[in-house]
Amino acid sequence: MIIYLDEPATARLLDNLWRMLEPEGFLFLGYTENLPGLRQIYDRVSSQDYVAYRKPGPSCPARTEWSAAAPEQRPARPTPSAKPVPALAVARPGPEPGKSVAQRCELARQHCLADRHGAAMEAVEGILAQSPQCARARLLKGYLLTGRGERAAAIEECVKVLDVDPLRAEAHLLLGMLLEQAGDAEDAVGEVRKALYLEPGLALAHYTLGKLRAGQGERDEAVRAFAEAIRVLHARPDAAVAAELPVELGPRALMDLAEQHLTRLALGGPVP
Repeated sequence: MIIYLDEPATARLLDNLWRMLEPEGFLFLGYTENLPGLRQIYDRVSSQDYVAYRKPGPSCPARTEWSAAAPEQRPARPTPSAKPVPALAVARPGPEPGKSVAQRCELARQHCLADRHGAAMEAVEGILAQSPQCARARLLKGYLLTGRGERAAAIEECVKVLDVDPLRAEAHLLLGMLLEQAGDAEDAVGEVRKALYLEPGLALAHYTLGKLRAGQGERDEAVRAFAEAIRVLHARPDAAVAAELPVELGPRALMDLAEQHLTRLALGGPVP
């Protein structure tokens, strides 16, 4: 639900969660709750199946106040080393000579998966400065903007991707998810269906369609969509749930969520 809050409300909520957690306690979030500020105050726990952050214990550096401001405006954690680090040691290198656009896009995707979103955006902007028609780089930029809460800019990037490559299923999926956030469920359904027409094995698209149809009261269609997500995940257990979109949710976690929604629908309850 955090993605639906404005910045002051987000800051208050995260400050309250921080105070409620014991040292070494865990904060689990949904895979769409991409909040870069958390990485300034929590230790991220890497996993393919969930998104979690651990509150540092007494021996860790003191916490700084969470802010919804841009990441570069947030105070960084103090380094444990007392020795100054030479500027050249921390400067990010530019693109390595000889690397293709595809290799640089993959590097940016790996930055996203490793929670290095600042480095990912820097890499993507570098690619687009030289190759503005690179659909994959624009898709990654749209994903990163979504994580920052810049929905309008992310939608614009999705449109630019589809102008260049109208058959890119992941761009239709991301656009559908953004339209869902904006409250435009009907157009969101249309975009997700386009994604599935182009790539029937896109598990996250089946799951997203299930949530959309359940929210519209179309329970039978929601059941079919969740069941299809589970079937795809069983058939392709090692495949990424969203292909080129570097979401942090793994196949096992997505399958569990789809099964939970099916159970709620079978019992006549709402799907959150």
